[in-house]
Amino acid sequence: MKYYKQLIIIILIIVSTIPANSLLIHYEMKEYHMKIAMNFDNEYRKMAVEKLCELRGRLLEVKELISRDAPTDIVQDRIDYIVNFPLYGNPYLSEFQFTIKGSYGTKKTCDDLISQIDDQIYKIWFSD
Repeated sequence: MKYYKQLIIIILIIVSTIPANSLLIHYEMKEYHMKIAMNFDNEYRKMAVEKLCELRGRLLEVKELISRDAPTDIVQDRIDYIVNFPLYGNPYLSEFQFTIKGSYGTKKTCDDLISQIDDQIYKIWFSD
């Protein structure tokens, strides 16, 4: 009889341990996936800001060309390249698109595009 009690206790321990371990593993995996998702999200943010800063720097170069009286076609080609630069593959830039308002001069257009970039960088860092 004592043997059966020990066997029943062992079976109960095994039966209760398996679901407990399964729940613990499930919880740890869920936590692990959340950490990975947060890390990816942070990297996507950093990469988006880096790309926007690169475009901002290019616009500052264009403004420098304008101040040195560079030919208008060269300046316009560089602005077109920046405006049409592919920003796909990053969820923080998937809906971002430059908007050229009105028919300003090239310097005012550059200032407007830089302002759009600054606004997007702000949205990336401070939106949740």
